[in-house]
Amino acid sequence: MERLESSGHFGKIDQVLIAKEGDASSEGARLAEFYKVNKAPFFVVEEEGQEPKIYTVYFKLVKEVLNRQAA
Repeated sequence: MERLESSGHFGKIDQVLIAKEGDASSEGARLAEFYKVNKAPFFVVEEEGQEPKIYTVYFKLVKEVLNRQAA
């Protein structure tokens, strides 16, 4: 969250879900299970007409998505 806020990218994030440790029914945990992700944090990027893309590396998200949106 700190990196997103300090870089000015937080405003480009539509929704933040939390996976509560020990609570498999929390929204973040359910989303991680749905996408078969076992790393945190992870980012789901949805673009019209495309399958959602999962990012588990923050810097890759910035390079491929967030910086592209700024251009």
